[in-house]
Amino acid sequence: MSYSYTIARRSEYYYNDTIPPEFDVPHRATVVNTYSFAPGWQVGIKWQFASGRPNTPIESAVLDTLSGYYIPVFGKPNSECLPAYHTLDVRLLKEWQFHNWSLVLFIEALNAYNRKNIAEYKWNADYTERKDMMFYPIIPSIGLIIKF
Repeated sequence: MSYSYTIARRSEYYYNDTIPPEFDVPHRATVVNTYSFAPGWQVGIKWQFASGRPNTPIESAVLDTLSGYYIPVFGKPNSECLPAYHTLDVRLLKEWQFHNWSLVLFIEALNAYNRKNIAEYKWNADYTERKDMMFYPIIPSIGLIIKF
C-alpha cells in the first residue's frame, strides 16, 4: 500500500499569483496484492486512486469575424480540478515449471469495473457545450510469458 500527499505551486506572473501546475495531483493511493492459492496459480490486484488534475475553465467565447471561428475566453489557469480517478486491475496467472525454463499464462482486466475516468474536456465549435473525454474502458487481455 502507498499513499502520497503533495502540494505544488508555481508563480504566475500574469495573474500575480501562484497556481497549481498542470499535473499537480495532491492525493495518490495504490494498493497492490497477490495471492497464491494453489501450486503455480496466482491472482493479483492493483487499485489506484488519484485526486483530479487541475483544469483551466473556459468561461465564454468570442467570435473572430475575420476567421469565422470562436476563440475561447479562459478563466484563471488551473483554478478547477477534473474529477478524481480510480481504477482496479486484476490478473490471474498459471505458471508451469520445466527443467530450466518456465511458461506463464495470464488473463487480466485493466479497469476491471469499467470506471468512466475523465481525462480531459473537449468543447464544441462555439464553446457552449462541453464533452467529457474518458481514459480507457475495461481492457481484457490474455498473455504468455516464457522465462529462461
